[in-house]
Amino acid sequence: MAPDGRTPTIQDDADERRRMSQWAAVIIFAAASIVFIAGVTSDVVKGDEAYYSMFAEAWYDAGLGNRPVYNPLYPSGEAGYYFTTEPLWPLVVSLVWHMTGVHAWSAQLFQASLYALLLAMIYLLGRDLLGPRGALVALMGAVSVPMAGAFSVLLYTDVPAAALVAAAALLVLRKRFLAAGVMMGLAYLMKRNTAFLVPALAIWAFWTEGPVWRRLGRVAAFVVPAVLVTLPDWLWRRAHLPAYYEPVSLPYIRERLGTFFAKQALVAPGSGGDAAAATVAERLWTRLGPSAGLSRLNNPADLLQYVGAVVLALLVLYFVRRAWNRASPRRSGASPWRSRADAKVWLAVAVYVVALLAMFTLDTEVRYTMPVIPLVAVVAARGLRGWCQKPWVLGLVGLAAFGHLGATAWYVGAQRILTPGQRAVFEYLRTRTPQDTRILYPGEVMILQARRQAVWSQLRDPETGLMYIPGLLRETDPERIRRLLGANGVTHICVDERRVYADFGEVVGFGYPRSFVERLRTLPFVEKVEGDWPGIELWRVKGETGGEAPAPPSGAKP
Repeated sequence: MAPDGRTPTIQDDADERRRMSQWAAVIIFAAASIVFIAGVTSDVVKGDEAYYSMFAEAWYDAGLGNRPVYNPLYPSGEAGYYFTTEPLWPLVVSLVWHMTGVHAWSAQLFQASLYALLLAMIYLLGRDLLGPRGALVALMGAVSVPMAGAFSVLLYTDVPAAALVAAAALLVLRKRFLAAGVMMGLAYLMKRNTAFLVPALAIWAFWTEGPVWRRLGRVAAFVVPAVLVTLPDWLWRRAHLPAYYEPVSLPYIRERLGTFFAKQALVAPGSGGDAAAATVAERLWTRLGPSAGLSRLNNPADLLQYVGAVVLALLVLYFVRRAWNRASPRRSGASPWRSRADAKVWLAVAVYVVALLAMFTLDTEVRYTMPVIPLVAVVAARGLRGWCQKPWVLGLVGLAAFGHLGATAWYVGAQRILTPGQRAVFEYLRTRTPQDTRILYPGEVMILQARRQAVWSQLRDPETGLMYIPGLLRETDPERIRRLLGANGVTHICVDERRVYADFGEVVGFGYPRSFVERLRTLPFVEKVEGDWPGIELWRVKGETGGEAPAPPSGAKP
């Protein structure tokens, strides 16, 4: 109804559409500004963003036509330091840096721009499927998603990839299949898990009017450009990174299926690796219990923390109203709950989630669901169908959304800060140690900030050539520790108190066990480097520890 109670006219609809679009523009600008400010007032410290920043810097230094193969700080061919991830983010950022110079603010501006693109695509998707007010609810729901805001402050590729996926989905709905295929190919080059949505969007392209041959042509118009866009990356990998080139073939599919079924084995702690020895309770704990250090799909608290209360509440409301509608025959004709649009969205979500779980199991990180968050936000907004006509309802959703985003930006910004001790020790290592210094340290921020080689998960056992950081951290024999450090060329050991953990075993990949730090202080072949870096201990390994890490076994991936 129009505000004065009469039947709305075409002009009324146009005015409503314009007003909602104006509000959407304000919301998108405000949200992007918040994540940009949080980004430029903090430091690049997290592992993935440090890696992508180094990838972009190396590409900037090498020139746009010379894609770097490995981190130039490391010797050519040293396993573990190849730039093996998708190339689109570092390529675009290096291009931006050619225009602005190498500055963190320009990378943050690019990241905030992709966040704005994601929000814009969600609004347009919602407008096509729900109308202007429903689209505004979907937009505010997306703004409220903590992981969307967090990974727009952090220089991660999850949000840029989700933005390109949302653009591809919108273009398929609008029957612009060639452009949708190009966008899907770009999404893959941003983050490859977006490929799990290709089958669903291909079904969308087929799920249109017309004879079968024409619908198959639409599918081809979508799929072929997506493949062609990604083909140069595949060819480049085949030539320069053969160990990381994985063509889709029957042996490859058999290998992945074998990996999948192996991952499904329910091995409980204390069962000695024997799934049959585990009790039912232990098996459930193995599959559904929390995992240390990372967010997991099998942890409800992580789902709430990463997806957010607003979208989850809208989803609950959506399902409750849908169930009520189905149970009330008088209402069934007045509601589009069984619409084709809903079916398409849930099909895409189901295809993606099934593929994700097949590859990584329920123990995978929550953030890998980011490509379907735009679709979830849109369908969740239907939970407020009818009620979103009331301005106070939109106001409450907006307050909740920006409350979530503000809290997320504040928290991430506060965690994304170099401590005074880190700044001091990185400065010392950068200016007072040789270029070939190799530091045992659990974080790629060392490489980015100190410009020195960090060694952690790539540390190898000289006898087997296998990665061996857990073995080193649990080792009690001083001579064995000395040989491991020497074989890997470690000259310094940097202990950040914030990366020291109790001896629970499962967190050794994220830092030092307390027992190792205490053992380190008693080793006769290390000496403490004195300096003004609070919360940090820096140790120098005495004597000649040179030598490179042994090569991996023949045929093994680095």
